[in-house]
Amino acid sequence: MPLSAQQTAAIKEVLQTILAQTITRGKRLVQVAGMFMDLVDRQEWPQYYEASPLRFLSLIVFKKYFQKVIPEPRCLKNIQTSLDKGRYKEPLDVYRDISLVFWNALFYNEPDSQIADDANSLKVWSFVTLFQINALTARRVF
Repeated sequence: MPLSAQQTAAIKEVLQTILAQTITRGKRLVQVAGMFMDLVDRQEWPQYYEASPLRFLSLIVFKKYFQKVIPEPRCLKNIQTSLDKGRYKEPLDVYRDISLVFWNALFYNEPDSQIADDANSLKVWSFVTLFQINALTARRVF
């Protein structure tokens, strides 16, 4: 059974909050979620998706040289599409996918990178928004 209309509306509110976050960088106002809208390009970043035996061996022998691999890539645009098409059956599945967008970015990127900072900020925003929806309204999503 797909999500209820109430659950879908609440989850869309979480996504809208994420997408509405902006920050000033230099002289420009930037959408923080912009980097997370699409999947990482497989042609430009094959190491994001694939682990070669050599990379696996380097994990065992030389941990600092290991190329990180993301087993479950996610992006906000695909989550929106799946939500709009009624593909999600449980609210936790949607929240898991939203969280994976940001956890993947935190795992793959350097901790002090702009992408990691943005991922961490949006991860917190998504949790806070969901908490507010559940705690401050009658719309229990999870």
